Amino acid sequence: MLCFSGCAQKKKSTAPVLFVFSKTNYSDANDSYSLFINEDGEYFTVGPGGTYTISEFNGLSDVPSFEKSGVADGMIYTELSEYKVEGELFTADEIRELKDLLGQIPADAPWETITMPEYEYTDFPAHQTILITAHVEGEENDALWLLSLFNLDGGERPKAPNTYIGDCVNDANGMKIACRILERVPLKDIEREYFSKYPDNLDA
Repeated sequence: MLCFSGCAQKKKSTAPVLFVFSKTNYSDANDSYSLFINEDGEYFTVGPGGTYTISEFNGLSDVPSFEKSGVADGMIYTELSEYKVEGELFTADEIRELKDLLGQIPADAPWETITMPEYEYTDFPAHQTILITAHVEGEENDALWLLSLFNLDGGERPKAPNTYIGDCVNDANGMKIACRILERVPLKDIEREYFSKYPDNLDA
């Protein structure tokens, strides 16, 4: 069970970070956080009530000052020599499965646009992004964007105001990873159900 506040003394880890899930609510900062998953299946969070506040995370010696915002939301990966973890999100066997899936994603996997179904206005914040990235060698900033969804007004693509649009790596293994992560992160039930159906909504 994920614990965002009031937990006992947190253990420390040096395991490399493998995946990052980020949820940004631009109208309510308290509903925003990033969740980092390491190669041991453990996790820590950055945001209000998490393992680290933004300022605490930015205070880690391994986070370069000019990359702080990118590192905090998983857009850029950096090697953290030591950090605190909340607990386990995936077992060792599950992490091996996820790493195997990650290794099967081709370097030239195509990117596809996602247009999600309409939702009730009261179900989601008006301005929010969901991002899942993976740490891979040889990519720019070592980050592979598995899934990027947003419901911000404007932008380059016209859309209805109560939908999410975005992009993902159109690869079955990448979709499996993103869906597994969406099953575990602390989303509301209605959010998890909506976002987890993204593979069915790729634009033709």
